[in-house]
Amino acid sequence: MGLPTFSIRRPVTISMIFLGITVLGVISFVRLPVELMPNTSYPVVTINIEYPGVPPTEVESMVTTKVEDSVSTAAHLKSLESSSEDGKSETILQFEPGTDMNFAALEVREKFAKIRNKLPQGIRKPILGKYDVADAPIMIIACLSETIQTEEVRRIVDLNMKEALGRVSGVSNVEVSGGRERKILVEVDQSRLQSYGISIEQIVKVLHDNNVNLMAGNLDRGSFKYLVRTVGQFKSVEGLKKIGLIATEDGSVLTLGDVATVRDSFLEAAGYARYDAAPTVSLYIHKERQANTIEVCQGIDQALEKLKLTLPKGVRLVMVLNQSISIKKAIQSVKKSLVEGAVLATLILVLTLGSIRSPIIIALSIPLAVIGTFVPMFFQHITLNTMTLSGLALACGSLVDGGVVVLDSIFKKCEEGLPIREACVIGSEEVGFAIVSSYITSIVVFVPIIFVNQEIRLLYSGLALTVIYSHIMSMVVSQTLMPMLASRFLTAPKLPDLRWREDMRPSLKKVFLGIYRTILALAIRFRYYLLLIVVLLLGFAIYLNTKIGSEFMGSMEENKVNVNLTLPSGTKLDISNGLVKRIEHFLSAVPEIKSISSLVEQNRSEIHVEFLPMAQRKRSTKEILDELRPKLGQFRPAYVYFEEQQQTGSKGIILDLFGYDYVLLKQLAVSIANKMESLPGFTDVRIRMKEGRPEMRFQVDKVKAMQFDLKVQPLAEEINTQMRGVIGTQFHTEGEEIETIVRLQEKDRKTLDDISKLTVTSPNGDQLYLSQIGTFSPGLGPSEIWRKNKSRMIQVSGTVATDLGSAVKKVRDSLAGVDFPKGYFYRFGGNYEKMMESNQQLTMAVILTVLLVYMVLAAFFESYYQPVIIMVSVAMALIGVVIALYITGKPKSVGVFIGMIMLTGMVVGPAIILVDQINLLISKGVKQKKAILAASQSRLRPIFMTTATTLLGLLPTALDKSEGSNLWSPLAITTVGGLISSTILTLLFIPSVYLIFGDIGRGFRTTLGWIKHRVLGLGKVPSLVSAEPDAALKNH
Repeated sequence: MGLPTFSIRRPVTISMIFLGITVLGVISFVRLPVELMPNTSYPVVTINIEYPGVPPTEVESMVTTKVEDSVSTAAHLKSLESSSEDGKSETILQFEPGTDMNFAALEVREKFAKIRNKLPQGIRKPILGKYDVADAPIMIIACLSETIQTEEVRRIVDLNMKEALGRVSGVSNVEVSGGRERKILVEVDQSRLQSYGISIEQIVKVLHDNNVNLMAGNLDRGSFKYLVRTVGQFKSVEGLKKIGLIATEDGSVLTLGDVATVRDSFLEAAGYARYDAAPTVSLYIHKERQANTIEVCQGIDQALEKLKLTLPKGVRLVMVLNQSISIKKAIQSVKKSLVEGAVLATLILVLTLGSIRSPIIIALSIPLAVIGTFVPMFFQHITLNTMTLSGLALACGSLVDGGVVVLDSIFKKCEEGLPIREACVIGSEEVGFAIVSSYITSIVVFVPIIFVNQEIRLLYSGLALTVIYSHIMSMVVSQTLMPMLASRFLTAPKLPDLRWREDMRPSLKKVFLGIYRTILALAIRFRYYLLLIVVLLLGFAIYLNTKIGSEFMGSMEENKVNVNLTLPSGTKLDISNGLVKRIEHFLSAVPEIKSISSLVEQNRSEIHVEFLPMAQRKRSTKEILDELRPKLGQFRPAYVYFEEQQQTGSKGIILDLFGYDYVLLKQLAVSIANKMESLPGFTDVRIRMKEGRPEMRFQVDKVKAMQFDLKVQPLAEEINTQMRGVIGTQFHTEGEEIETIVRLQEKDRKTLDDISKLTVTSPNGDQLYLSQIGTFSPGLGPSEIWRKNKSRMIQVSGTVATDLGSAVKKVRDSLAGVDFPKGYFYRFGGNYEKMMESNQQLTMAVILTVLLVYMVLAAFFESYYQPVIIMVSVAMALIGVVIALYITGKPKSVGVFIGMIMLTGMVVGPAIILVDQINLLISKGVKQKKAILAASQSRLRPIFMTTATTLLGLLPTALDKSEGSNLWSPLAITTVGGLISSTILTLLFIPSVYLIFGDIGRGFRTTLGWIKHRVLGLGKVPSLVSAEPDAALKNH
């Protein structure tokens, strides 16, 4: 008993099964996590080590290289990058997508622990984290107040908000900018230190040793047991001033207040933050790379709601950036396209069937298949993202194919006089083979995705699985629910005419069929000319393909942009701040700008600009930036460039330049940047390297130092304490812990002459001026040294207006004449590296897909030759794909390749239906040519309807122009273009190919017979000419 028979006999059972699937699907849909794209980012582990007062070259040799050597053998490591700058080393380990980061981080810790003792003694505690400081924040919050000073707002943020937001699940780091940090400043008078013969290091030690509360023990007294504690923790600034330093010769005590000013104040500003020109304190919140953006942002929102209740009156929070908003908009756009596609597919059924009841029965397969798909998605932890929703949108139109074919077959059996129940059973089972084979070919095309790299597999496996699950559900519906509903709700007199509405437009149907019959007869008659035309079209498509660019994947356009400002190293903060204010004023005149948020730092600043929604402005973001870009030169010496915020993909080109000598690397980088900047379509070209920072070098005279038993390291540390200051202790007040900074007063460290008179104390107690043991000289030192995979590197990048493949070709051509020294070379990194790897693998995947589809068809038809006839439709699809991409201006990308893989399974469906019907008629004794003509006309209706529903289901996705449409529209455009060309040529060219194979078969048999007679003398001489191709091409 087949499925249709079982379904018709057990309608209640079938109803309950599908009701259960629907309930589970709705529950699963509600619980599915949502994100913009599948998480394919390279998870990272960062190792940050501070080594105060040490220049970049020493940090590189003494810290960075040792760390690199220790962790470079970690499992699943993709790449290793590091930077060494003044007093700081950062190593970034990128792992393969999908790596278990708990185990990866544990392995990195174990490897690092082995060399921890080999690192210099002066380093501070290393920090290992699962984030990259270069990652863009997912949320920026501005804290403003018209009634409270910015410093107080900063204190509130540091005390209450930073830690609370950092505890949100998925948050990796919270950075605070703006306002000045509250500190207890102990500023020592140099002359008094000298007069009393004490050093600043002694003051630091006294503060550290006396600011403690310690348990001393227990005391039994009467019926109680008392706790004995030593209490010495500072309770006030006044108490801090009275701390004793030394006893003088006259018996008095020298206090801290005698040699230093002690005040509860603020440290000098390290940067500024503004929102729409108003001073603010801003929080920049980063997430772990593996975390879900929407879930993290929801957690932050919940935390903010609680924090708002604790904020003083007059403090308000402004959401400057929230990435989850744009993600939700993108998801909503895909959902809208999915619904519109389903509606259009149903509408075409209503128009072509001319009734309501039968289209509803067929269209039921769409929601049932979609809802049923959510169940396995939930259990396999597949997220609801633009890729999985695109997969459902792409499958939406094709989900009704099985239903259309089944009802068409049922109608034909009714026309033959069968009762409705018997017609439903026989009609459904008769086309079951064609339906199953068509769906299986649509499913098997995704098998090659298993063999591509991990990133592409993670990116598109969700899409593949949603298409597979929805097609399986649709196949089951067409063989179970569809026959059952047809047998219950459609009676013979009320059966719809699945051709067209006879009562409304019979003449239109006859005209259409007449035109098709005439064209088909001509195509068959002149089949070899048609073959030549198709070959020429394929050649034209191959030529046109060379004119289409390439990129890794589409980027998501947003209404936000960053304006980055870079100044020479060592530039004063006030100068940076002044330039940023000028740029803010310049941008405020642009009417399309909604808000401006600035982060000002010493030599690098960033302005976050948000534009009005597209519906509220006439110019696009690109048009606005193109107008502003030429005017940025007025802000020299700053280099100002735009950086469009991309949550996925990138418009940029990245060139990694490798070599050892940083001076030579810089010269080459400048030369390359100049060449790139001169190329058409290249803007915002920049070099990822800080200029050498001006420095005043103190060269220690080793001989004189030895005379006083002075070592360089403790000497450098004492100078650092006097000038920059160190944390002497922690001051506790009102539940707040405040750092106590010990340093010299500003008057003692303002000029070079002041610094020359700084005194250091030798181990013997001698006080010496710096000028006595060394000399100062100006110089220029490297500000940072970048390394990639253990080699020194400088990165040159830029924004391109063209596709990435064309941009790389232009750069490569422009550098053809550059003579690189031995050991110096460049590579294109970023998305180009990914694109080349993915193109190679996906090309092989497409070839493997074609082979798999052929094998499936050969198994179904039990023939080696007939699958070749059907596979011709795949070549016909390529013509439409190339033309569609060329017309829409879309470059070849990963989405296009995935679309081609899907097409391979989709376009063979109509050809399977047609060839299967031809074989059926031939098996009944109909001559080949008549069978082809009759099958082509009888299958025109279901082929037209299935193709029309698929195309209209895809149309909203293909025509989508929303902000994130570049992520999914290339896939839909590829599928639409391929379906159009394939369907048109299938209806004309497949019958011709069938006959051509018949001609070849007859010619082969005739030639073989002639050879047998002439060579072997067997049998009668056959005619080498066949007048009519009536012999059937059966099961070859």
